[in-house]
Amino acid sequence: MSKSVFLMVIISVFLGSVSCNQKNNQDGKQSTHDSLANWLPKSVIYEVNLRHHTPEGTIAAFTKELVHLKELGVNVLWFMPIQPIGEVKRKAKGGVFVQDIKDSTERTKYLGSPYAIKDYTNVNPDYGTLNEFKSLVDSCHSLGFKVILDWVGNHTAWDNALIQEHPEWYTKNSKGEITDPLNDDS
Repeated sequence: MSKSVFLMVIISVFLGSVSCNQKNNQDGKQSTHDSLANWLPKSVIYEVNLRHHTPEGTIAAFTKELVHLKELGVNVLWFMPIQPIGEVKRKAKGGVFVQDIKDSTERTKYLGSPYAIKDYTNVNPDYGTLNEFKSLVDSCHSLGFKVILDWVGNHTAWDNALIQEHPEWYTKNSKGEITDPLNDDS
């Protein structure tokens, strides 16, 4: 599957899931309502970076902020990626990777990009657990928030299993090695 076809599938799934909120009608059958076109123009969207929103940087700490955000008029929460962040080739500074820093205290200063996703099926343990996130989403919905998860299909960490399972999905240099397209080392 080409990258453009893959991207189109992901966009279609996202838009379909956002616009197909299900509700039971009088016959007990599900009907579609609240389409994207109806709620998006009236939305106040708040982008949530769990790592930086509270001093703790956790799901539990953020959950306590929901009522305040609602009072501010926010009605859509857009979560930056919540998945575990890769460790292999995690960038530090000046072209240095975290794994190359000898001082363990210094290494902990570099948390990595939330867009360098190691595992799409889990929650970063620094934030909490999958069950905590599910509970957060339930709390958001009970307060009337819509929830968007920033799912980035075209970013993976170097230690993401997809690199081994599907190397054909990745940009390669002239030697046939997977490369970072922004820093092509061919």
